Amino acid sequence: AEARKHDAAAIGIRPEHLTLGPEGIAAEVAAVDYLGSETIVRLKLDDSVVMARVQGKTDLVAGAATRLSWRPEDAHFFDESGVRRDGL
Repeated sequence: AEARKHDAAAIGIRPEHLTLGPEGIAAEVAAVDYLGSETIVRLKLDDSVVMARVQGKTDLVAGAATRLSWRPEDAHFFDESGVRRDGL
């Protein structure tokens, strides 16, 4: 049978490719680290912690609700052994 993308064990997306805004998957802000030209936002997503990198400073604060999205071409898929399977 042909494998499909939803059969992947994990998905990987670079922090700079994540978008925080009104659309996407619900997440809670765990921490915000302002670094001058960019901000690293740590997000709780179910039992995982996800990091997003945004340009400049954000108004988000720890405990705030936000949503997380990305372009489909920025997603990378991995099997259970950690091997990249973007062709799934």
